[in-house]
Amino acid sequence: MPEATNTPFAELPAALVDEVLTQTKDVSQRLLSAFGDLKAKKETWRSELSKKDLIQKQAALPFVNTPTTCGVDGSMAIERLLALDLVAVGAVAVEGLTPPSEARYWPEPRHLVYVNTEIHHADTGSVLRGIMAGNEMQLAKDAPHEVVFLDGSLTTPTIFFN
Repeated sequence: MPEATNTPFAELPAALVDEVLTQTKDVSQRLLSAFGDLKAKKETWRSELSKKDLIQKQAALPFVNTPTTCGVDGSMAIERLLALDLVAVGAVAVEGLTPPSEARYWPEPRHLVYVNTEIHHADTGSVLRGIMAGNEMQLAKDAPHEVVFLDGSLTTPTIFFN
């Protein structure tokens, strides 16, 4: 068995790698130029915002309790085998900002998984997206947090359930 090497470009044509590296130099110069432009305009923008009284000190803002947060996301996969499709759907919820004074109880599991075999069908992906969206909504509903971030839009579950 060949020894594993740490060369990610080993199987790419040398000309392709050279072209990518050459174009990377141009991109880096454009990025540096764009950042320089932003830096040059920074004081002008700050001055304009100050004149409009839109910049204030944080201490001038009213005190607001920091809400607790979590994020929910899901994924699905279909592996089309000779006789059946192997399907997998997963959804996970991960805690985000939780103030140190908070003592929230969030029961396990904070994930939902579906793995199975299905017959070949054109609509399998649509059904799996519906299961994934449903699992994400279940986790979001059960989360004991004031703010729950969901990947996608508010219409995504409706589209997937349909």
